[in-house]
Amino acid sequence: MNEVIFVVEEAPEGGFIARALDASIFTEADTLPELHERVRDAVRCHLRRADLRVKLPWDLSGADFARALQVLGYRITRQTGSHMRLTTTERGEHHVNRSGP
Repeated sequence: MNEVIFVVEEAPEGGFIARALDASIFTEADTLPELHERVRDAVRCHLRRADLRVKLPWDLSGADFARALQVLGYRITRQTGSHMRLTTTERGEHHVNRSGP
């Protein structure tokens, strides 16, 4: 990703909102200079997370998969049959969805 384009709008409750068009990046601030700094921080954070992505071991059983991610701070937040959602709130909220045995 070489370029991230943002749409900037005035927030209904005051201040400004910025959201990226091609990435899941969103931030808000009271002033435009503050928004500019927050956008820069959000992009840095997003790119750091992209660099830290790991391949998940999909060949594990659901229980073993959940146990493996527990070490990284994930916990099962929803489960229906073999479908589960694991969530962490360390360094921001993130979810992993898994279906299968």
